[in-house]
Amino acid sequence: MRHTIVAARWVVLIAGILLCSACREQRAGLPKPGKKEQICFECGGNRHSVCGASGCRNGHIECPGPCLKMSRGKWEPLEVKGHSPKELWQKFPKAQGGYEAWNQNHVGEIIQIEGGLPRNIGKCPTCKGAARIACAKCAGKGTVTCFICEGKAVVPAAWTAANNPRLDNHPDLIKLRDGRTFIGRIAMQSGSSCTIRTRDGQMIDVASADILNKPAVP
Repeated sequence: MRHTIVAARWVVLIAGILLCSACREQRAGLPKPGKKEQICFECGGNRHSVCGASGCRNGHIECPGPCLKMSRGKWEPLEVKGHSPKELWQKFPKAQGGYEAWNQNHVGEIIQIEGGLPRNIGKCPTCKGAARIACAKCAGKGTVTCFICEGKAVVPAAWTAANNPRLDNHPDLIKLRDGRTFIGRIAMQSGSSCTIRTRDGQMIDVASADILNKPAVP
């Protein structure tokens, strides 16, 4: 009788574990793949992948307006009374000689030359002083519908991350001679080497001769 009770308790415990697992899967919204399907290996079943638009970071890109940006112009430390020596400044020359400078606290503002003199005319109307705007491709979300499963969360069981028709037809696919593939852009090219920026932000240096297809350099 005692053995029967212990066995029954184990059955209840195992059933509870299985039920909790099923509940977690249901809460996560993961679909149940069919007999010849699998959960999408690209998005893990959540139907979305990282936005691959050039320059997109968490749903935003650099403002296209003429405002100050840390990525543009020459930023340098200057000795300015009342300011930290760690601050960076950008100089704007005056027509009659000399210059005026603004530090990184003015990023997102527009410096305009009027009558030979630089003048701060305020926050950029394009980005409202943020120096970044929402990415048009992902509408500021940072993610887009998964290009592998097309938002279905499941793909055929025969597909693999390195061999599937969606990948082969992707316009930003970069194939290397050693069999590796990346979704990304050529960020920089110098002599016989180049740097690939993948859609998840990784920077990978490779030899130009090892790239089987030749995507355009932005």
